Amino acid sequence: MSTRLFRWVGSQYHLVPRLAPLLREQLVIGGGRIVSLFYGSGALEQAAGPTEPQLAAEANPELRCLYQQLVRQPSLVHAALISLDASVRRTRASFLRVRALDAEALSPLDRAVRFLWLSAMSFNGLWRVNRQGRHNVPPDPARLRSPWPFPTNKALREAARRLRQVTFAQDWREAAQGARPGDLVLSDPPYLGGFDAYTAQRFPLSEQLALADALAALVRRGCTVVAFNSPAAKELYAGWACFEDSERSGRISCMGSRRQPVRELIAFAGLRSPLSEVA
Repeated sequence: MSTRLFRWVGSQYHLVPRLAPLLREQLVIGGGRIVSLFYGSGALEQAAGPTEPQLAAEANPELRCLYQQLVRQPSLVHAALISLDASVRRTRASFLRVRALDAEALSPLDRAVRFLWLSAMSFNGLWRVNRQGRHNVPPDPARLRSPWPFPTNKALREAARRLRQVTFAQDWREAAQGARPGDLVLSDPPYLGGFDAYTAQRFPLSEQLALADALAALVRRGCTVVAFNSPAAKELYAGWACFEDSERSGRISCMGSRRQPVRELIAFAGLRSPLSEVA
């Protein structure tokens, strides 16, 4: 299992031991690629096909920038992260100054490093933006005191090795259009009725409906599809999918009363073995 570079809401890291072997088997059978419509932290994509070409979409501009910089120069990203951390004091005021920087005005390297630094120092490691696309999570006092809450140089270089197999698109539609028969399509959008503040544009119901139609079309095209969402989306996928229920941790919530297991839905079509056989 790969080392996480940052915490990402909705990451399928908890499902890697269960699903990655099945997905690797499916890639051999289908002879295709992984096509990821919502890459995020890429936990499942990296574990299932670390050395195989992948096509992926990622709407968050900070993530796209980070991945581009890692592919080019992971050791330089690490050195710049050390430099940034050494140049600012670990205080709430310094955190707010870094958060207030205009990401689009920074160099790509500085923008990537700012993302890693803020992610590591934010409350519960949460990345969340407002409608203007500005990060708005407060600092976490415990993380400000941590000796080194950032990924190591080794972890960054390992991530870069895996990311070199990925061709990124900006929009999930573009990635879906590029899928071919035999490809394994992973869909992990902001959950219906759940957290969607990954980007300023959010992910409204109209996008959920368009995605559901696109996934049905991909199944008809001959792709294997594995889609994650909240149980509320079951009706949207009912025309083509088999279903499994799963749970994820709710610990990232700032409210203790909400830190209960979160139910999620796994919808799939085209798998040789049903998910229940590897549960």
